[in-house]
Order: sequence, then structure tokens, then C-alpha cells
Amino acid sequence: MLRKFSYAVGHAFREAGEVLEKLGCSIQGDFGYKEKLNRHRRVMNFKGNKPNVSNSSFIAPSSAVIGNVVLGKESSIWYNAVIRGDVQGIKIGNETNVQERVIIHGNSMSKLSEVSIGNNVTIGKFGLI
Repeated sequence: MLRKFSYAVGHAFREAGEVLEKLGCSIQGDFGYKEKLNRHRRVMNFKGNKPNVSNSSFIAPSSAVIGNVVLGKESSIWYNAVIRGDVQGIKIGNETNVQERVIIHGNSMSKLSEVSIGNNVTIGKFGLI
């Protein structure tokens, strides 16, 4: 109950902040500067599955953790990475590092019940740029 209340109050403050930002820019006219912020949601529910993310984990602003995902303590999901637990659950261990542009997604044809990545693992996507 307290969690829902805290979420609602936080959401109201964020929306009020956006309204004030727009009002301030319109008052300043041509002299105002508006930062184009990305309102991308990093952690998203999917079909009733809510990601379980440790408070000590880092999720970069442009990455996405979706659905049935468990992210261990002190793990990190870096820029433009996608952890998509829509078909199968995904469990990522403690102190694991998922680097830029990596996509982790389960396969509906797999006999495994979930994708499981251990502790102290680094997953990177390397290639020529």
C-alpha cells in the first residue's frame, strides 16, 4: 500500500515538473533553453511480469529491462542493452556486467525454463565500427 502511494506521489511530482518546465520555456520565449530529455523507461512490466532489480544495480538510461527478469546485486546493464524476459524468464547473477548493445532474450523453442547467467560474468558485443 505504501509502495503504491509513494509511486503515485512520485509520478505526480514528475508530471508537475514537466508542466512547470513547459510553462517556464513559454514565458522565456526565444531566450529559453529546453533540454530534450529522453523519457525512456528503463524497467518495464510485461504481461503481469515485473522485473526484480537490486537497488545496488546500475541500468543505463537508454537500456531496457523488460518482463520476467531478475537482476542480481551490483550488476550493470550498459547503454542500449536490452534484457527481454517476455518469452522466458531471465536471471542475471550478482556483479554481472551486460555491456553496450547486447540483447538477451529467451527462445520459445528452448527446453530450458529460463535464461540463467551466473555471478561475476561479463557479456560484451564486440565488432568493427
